[in-house]
Amino acid sequence: MKRALSLILTAVLALSLAACGGESGGETAGGGDSQYYQLGDTVSTERFEFTLEEAVFTIALSNVGDETYFSPKEYDAQADVNNPYVAPKGHTWAAFTYTVTNLDRASGEFHSGSFVTAEYQDTKASNMTEGAYYLPQGGYYVDVDGRRHTEPAEEWISGPSMNMLLSVGETESRRAYVDLPVDVTDLQDTFLLTVRVPDVNNEQVSFTYQVDQAGRQALADQAQAAEQAAADAVAPIEEALQGAWTHGDTTITFTDGRFTYDYIRVSDGQREINEGDYIIGPDTITLAYDSGYDPAIDYTFADGVLTLHGEMGSGEQFAYTKQ
Repeated sequence: MKRALSLILTAVLALSLAACGGESGGETAGGGDSQYYQLGDTVSTERFEFTLEEAVFTIALSNVGDETYFSPKEYDAQADVNNPYVAPKGHTWAAFTYTVTNLDRASGEFHSGSFVTAEYQDTKASNMTEGAYYLPQGGYYVDVDGRRHTEPAEEWISGPSMNMLLSVGETESRRAYVDLPVDVTDLQDTFLLTVRVPDVNNEQVSFTYQVDQAGRQALADQAQAAEQAAADAVAPIEEALQGAWTHGDTTITFTDGRFTYDYIRVSDGQREINEGDYIIGPDTITLAYDSGYDPAIDYTFADGVLTLHGEMGSGEQFAYTKQ
């Protein structure tokens, strides 16, 4: 869900950046040949699957340590005075987000160093820099000192290495940019991104994407439609959820995005009330307590009937009763 929201925000941001550039469409790199792939398209060899999620010309990237980290932003001379991710004069960054899945029967390296070339009019560049990565599932890695560290899932994390080694079936997304040594005429101008994907012979197969305003608009429209579809799917569940749900001495009350958790403590019989925000997922409702605790409650929704499921310390399953 975080990744989907993050990509939607990136698409919207790309449109705002393009709007700042004016009405000029710029020159069409390569003449708009139909052989080019478009934003959101997936290409593959027998070993790897690659999707260009978003791409845009930008002068600055976000250095804020949240979901926006290393994504394109509108340059502000005052706000970005200490931002290390600002292209110098005479340069423009072709920033992009991509996702790779390992299709092989063994772990493999998708890239070591740059695997992409950006082309704008008569200027080409391949000096790629990566700054953030995203894992849909958590994992672990062993540091150089031999200690084991966990990698959190569904968060944009700073500092990827300049290579990508994926285990069997593993998927990873990254944010990167190519430094083009030119001030582009307009941030919405068309450019090309050629990516090189390894095949079973470890040879590089090239795929070229044409990045233009029409592609960004189509991607944004798709994202908006998906967001609306998700909202429409959640709406009846949201409506059915409102009110108080009880089990024993515990009552959870849901009201317009907030919840209160009222229960009798087993240890001393005292009443305790906590609260926070809730998030409805595909099959769970996350209780994001104001204290920072965020457990989840399983639910089912069928034929207009919502059922909340819980589990006792003994492992016994139960259902909450709607009041």
